[in-house]
Amino acid sequence: MEAADGHYYYTTRLHCGHRFHNECLIPQLNINMSRPTCHQSVTNDM
Repeated sequence: MEAADGHYYYTTRLHCGHRFHNECLIPQLNINMSRPTCHQSVTNDM
């Protein structure tokens, strides 16, 4: 996905339908293996 600043930001869509920038999602998963929005486990999503 190309942003207005010309950079490309990659996103991941989880089974729940929520989509996150990888720069946001990966650090969250390193802390807690749950989805940042709905807090369900992500072990089966990846």
